[in-house]
Amino acid sequence: MEQADRAAWFVLRCSTAQMKVAAALRAKGFEVFVPMCRRRRQWSDRVKVSTVPLFSSFVFCRFHPKDRVLALSTPGVSRERERGGIPIELSDAEIEHLHRVCELPYPAEECDSLPSAGEPVRIIDHPDIRGFLSERGHVCRVLVPCTRIGRAVILHVPLGALEHDEGGS
Repeated sequence: MEQADRAAWFVLRCSTAQMKVAAALRAKGFEVFVPMCRRRRQWSDRVKVSTVPLFSSFVFCRFHPKDRVLALSTPGVSRERERGGIPIELSDAEIEHLHRVCELPYPAEECDSLPSAGEPVRIIDHPDIRGFLSERGHVCRVLVPCTRIGRAVILHVPLGALEHDEGGS
């Protein structure tokens, strides 16, 4: 099968609510992935934990190149994230990596830039999750790069769950 004949994952930027865009894409028959994470919010009288999209404006959608116009014409999908009129393509391995990052038991949040420095580390129980230590403490901030989309995921990981990554990230 030629590369152009297979369905691939693409990054779609949303100009409106991601979950509505994801539902509209699913209704058109597309496979959709919106990375989710749990966020704690401190209110004056309580702490509330909710599940929210990890990335503020991205939906990942798998489609055949011939269906590109159908996907991009979905209400709420912006063409801003395209390069040369074509959305950024991600490999199955990159999507699977995002799935694994979202399944970790550590709080996560989006970082709108890639790490420029920091000690390379990996999570002991999840050695395929590598990043850069940006803040050391009892709970460390680890930036896991998502290079193709120009973002990183910040994980808040206990120091004891990390080890130096000899191979680098």
